[in-house]
This record gives sequence, C-alpha cells and structure tokens, in this order.
Amino acid sequence: MKEAKISEKQTQILEFGYTNDRMLICDGAIRCGKTVFMSIMFVDWIMRNFNNATFAIIGFSIKSVYLNVVSPTLSIDYLRLQYRMNYNRNTNILTITGKDGIKNIVRVFGCINADSYKHIQGSTLSGILFDEVPLLKKSFVQIAIDRTLTVDNAKILFNANPEGERHWFNVEYIQKIDKHNENYGAVRINFMLWDSPIISKQAIADAKIRMSETEYKRKVLGQWCSSTGAIFTNWRDTEFDFDSMWNETVRGGYPRYRRLCAYDLGFSNDETAIVAALFDDNPNSYTFGNLYVGRETYRKGMKTKDIYNAIVKMGIKDEIIYFDVGAGGDRVAAELRDLGIITRKAKKGAGSILSGIQNMQSLQIFIHVKNCPNAIAEFSNYSWRLDPETQEPMNEPQDSWNHIIDCIRMALGSFRVTQFGILENVVNGVFEGRKSRVPVLL
Repeated sequence: MKEAKISEKQTQILEFGYTNDRMLICDGAIRCGKTVFMSIMFVDWIMRNFNNATFAIIGFSIKSVYLNVVSPTLSIDYLRLQYRMNYNRNTNILTITGKDGIKNIVRVFGCINADSYKHIQGSTLSGILFDEVPLLKKSFVQIAIDRTLTVDNAKILFNANPEGERHWFNVEYIQKIDKHNENYGAVRINFMLWDSPIISKQAIADAKIRMSETEYKRKVLGQWCSSTGAIFTNWRDTEFDFDSMWNETVRGGYPRYRRLCAYDLGFSNDETAIVAALFDDNPNSYTFGNLYVGRETYRKGMKTKDIYNAIVKMGIKDEIIYFDVGAGGDRVAAELRDLGIITRKAKKGAGSILSGIQNMQSLQIFIHVKNCPNAIAEFSNYSWRLDPETQEPMNEPQDSWNHIIDCIRMALGSFRVTQFGILENVVNGVFEGRKSRVPVLL
C-alpha cells in the first residue's frame, strides 16, 4: 500500500492539538486538506483532554456541516480505529466514545436563519470548530465563542476560504492575529494550493488558465482580495471633516452640501442601518458629483425607540429621512413621525435597484475611514451574482452586504438625474440660485 503524504502545514494542524494555544485559523486555497486535518485534530484533542463535555461544529447550515465535516470525519480510518463515533441526524449530535469509556458529544449547528442563535444560547461549550466561517454572521460567531468563556482550556478552530479583503473575518481575526496571539495564543496557517501533496503542478497550471483573476488569487494563492464582480469601484475610504462639511453654508444660509439620510430596517436578528451622507454637485468634476458617507449606525435588534435615539445621536433629527416601505416600514415610520422625525417613503418600482446602482456608480464616493467601518465593508463586498455555469458576473446584485448601500440608494433615488447632470438645484423646495450637476428634489 502506498503511504499517504502529509504536508508540513497539515502537520502543523495536527500539532496544534498538543499546544496551549486557544485559537487556530486555517485559511487559504481549496483542496488542501484544511477541513479533514482539522477534524482529525479536533476529535483527537477532545478525547485526550475531556470526558462528558459538549462541543460544537458550526457552519452555514446543518446540511453543509454534515456534508463538509461530519460525513468525512466518520469515514477517517484513524479515528474509526481509535473511537466509536455515532451521528444522530434527528438530534444533530455526534457522540464519540473511547475504548477507555471516555465519552463526549459534539453538537452541530447551522446559522442560515436569523433566529439560529437561539439554539446555542444557554450552552456551555468546551470547544468549537467553525466550518467555512466567512459564510457566517459575525454576531453568531461571537455568541458561539461566548459559550466557551467558562472553560479554561477551550479551543476555537476556524477554517475559511478567502473572500473580500474587507470581510469582517479577515479584518477582525486574520489581520489582528498578532493581537489574538498576545491575548490567549492564536495560530494562523495560510494554505496555497501547492501545500497539498495530492495536487499536481499541471493541475495548478490548468487552474490559472481556467479561473478568473479573483478566483485564482483566492482558490490557488489563498489571498483575501476584492472580487472582480464588485459593483462599486468608484469609492475610497479616507478622513474628512464631516461635521464641518455638514454645517457649511452658502449664500442665503443654505447648506453647501445636500444632506442625505435614510434607514434600512433589519429583521429579528439582522442589522438595522442608519446613514447620514452629503452630496456635492461638484460642477468642476467630470463625475456627476461627490458623495461623502460620514455617519452610520449599524445594529441588530433595534426597536423604534432605539432608531429614534440613534437618529438624535447622529444629529439628523430635523432632516428628511428616507425609508423602505417593506418589512413593517410604514408602521415604524408612523411611530417615528409621532416622535417628531420627518420620514419619507423611498421611491421604488421595476428596475429601481439597478437604476439606483447606476446612479451611485456615476458618483465619486468617499467613506469616512473611522466613522463608517460597516459602510466600508459593504462597499468592499457588494458584488454581482455569478452565473453558476460560467462564473461570470450577471446583471443582478447579490442580496447581501447591502444595508447601508440600500440606505444611500434610497436617498439618492429621491433625486432626478438628467443625461448630462445639469439641473436647477432646489433645497427644501426653494431655488438656490445656482446650477447643479445633479439633483432636484421630486
């Protein structure tokens, strides 16, 4: 029988189970054995260090965890020889029993639904393996990690295929790996495709020809990078004095910049976004204007009173605030009006999303680097859906990374833009007395 090869980085995964480090991140190229070797190490570490303890494997859905992790784990000869493993698909519990009578259970969770976090609340976990963590919500991951705080020697394992460079996991965990290591011991193992001993040089060469540039960087080089299907490339994060710009006036005391405010309601465990931005008609620019995104609120579970308080704190209580009429929007808007907030329905209709995107693409967008981290994350990751066969971008945006973007699109949708962008400028229904590159209130 031919002896199976194990790469240096795969060996590092197995060795992690014998260290005192708390966190392991395995990210990078596909088909490198990240999940298989993490599963071996996870089970072996559990059975060497615990008895009658509870652990978790968490992924996008219970089905995906079973296919990606549980089923392959059950067929690994090394583990089958050492332990008796039984997975109950009714309870989604993997029971592992050792020859010496030691017994532990591993619960499987998915976070595909907004209320999935409720299933994990109240649990005490001695360790977690997160499968394909970029697909998971940041809030769910944090809730799960909190379940391990009372266990001194718990371990947190992440496997990840790279996404956009501004993805929350890359920003909060990979880019801050040194800080995590200082706090409690953390190791990152980044894979490239040639780190797998079963992948040939010819297969790698073929992948470079077959894949798009973004696919190759992510799936072969293991890099976190922006997608070639990114919808917005006309933006950058920078610092600017948003407060001074907000208060700047011109002749007659009118605001120098058009103020754009909107909110996008979240669901039971989804984020509600509130945005304040400024529009500059910028007559000397070759673009149709500059948009400055300067204040944001981005929080889940917000009720009407919470939204009102955030609006007041953001200093936009006296502004017109646009909202989406769906998902209880009319009710919340009415409650806000009772509290003195001026609300206005966003204009919607067939093709309004695509036309709104086109309007935004005609602008130069500046996002405040300190005030608006969630806006930066959304503009980095908002992308077109990919054709399942060709993997080419389609003319349809993905329904994700869009809470703040929807706010901006709704607010801008209240203005009319001509082919040349030259219209009389009206502020609060009053002619301002100068030409504008873009908008007129409808």
